Amino acid sequence: MDKCDPKTLLELLEEIVKEYKWETYGKPSILNVIESEDKVYVIVENRRDRASIIGYGGIIVKEVCKRLGGRKVIVLSYTDLLSKRRRILEAVRSLENIAKSLPADTKIIVERILKLGAEELFYPPRSIPNLPPIDSRVAVAFSGGVDSTATLFIALKLGLNPIAVTVDPGPFIIPAHTKKSIGKILSKLKVEHHYIPPQGDFNEILRLAGLGYRVPCGACSKIIEQTVVEYARRNNIRVILFGDSLSTGRFSCRVFFDNIIRLNLPGFLSLSKADLTEIAMRAGHGELKHIYGCPLLQSSMKKHRWMKYIAIERILRETRAGILEPMDALRYIKNILKL
Repeated sequence: MDKCDPKTLLELLEEIVKEYKWETYGKPSILNVIESEDKVYVIVENRRDRASIIGYGGIIVKEVCKRLGGRKVIVLSYTDLLSKRRRILEAVRSLENIAKSLPADTKIIVERILKLGAEELFYPPRSIPNLPPIDSRVAVAFSGGVDSTATLFIALKLGLNPIAVTVDPGPFIIPAHTKKSIGKILSKLKVEHHYIPPQGDFNEILRLAGLGYRVPCGACSKIIEQTVVEYARRNNIRVILFGDSLSTGRFSCRVFFDNIIRLNLPGFLSLSKADLTEIAMRAGHGELKHIYGCPLLQSSMKKHRWMKYIAIERILRETRAGILEPMDALRYIKNILKL
């Protein structure tokens, strides 16, 4: 099938469901079909309609993809798109207020990010402009995971002249295989990269996690943030990009006392894990593996069962926010419960 519209897609769905005798939630309400070079975006009324097209575990939409010539079919709920746009508008207003008092060399960075935010309001399809490099630089807190890889790739496309910064406390946070993956990605992107030692006591984090007194993530994140901020301050970098998704809207950006801006780029753009995975794969990252947490967290969860529930609660928060799809969340939870 070369062309696709709501009517022909409904006929195709009816044909597939009848042929395989699959159960659905009824006839979906399809508002629009948007075709791009290799993707077909299907906009439906709400999540119930979305479930009717996707099917359990994606069984129906996979067959739809085959019959559309192998093009990827992305089904989006209009109610979810409204929520996404509301978050982006809130984030843009917050960053615009911050930008009012910025010097010119920092303002040009923020203006490019604001422009991308404005573009994302019209998703689908997604447009990341390929802009010429500027003289100013941004730091990207880079762990080598899907989120930070996508963040680095977007910064590179925007011409923000990024430096990838990896805080390296040791193999209990960044093991050898992660460093190998980091090397491959950065070699492909040709981005300047630095491993830097943490400015904080990880021995205490290890001790408390080992005894089961504290989940290590909060204290670890705080040290990583402090270390990257201090690196930026020493190198006269005014904008730091992180790969956090959960802090959306006005919570996605904040300013430190010396006018260094921290921006959670995925949260600013209200990107889902599926969005980030697709972008990261363009940067050379492999397929998403549903393995939750670093070696330290995994070791801690093995020893102390209660920590698993904290991790699962985080996964559920990301699912409620629309960052994770339920099936992806289930895969992460299964991985945690196996520890």
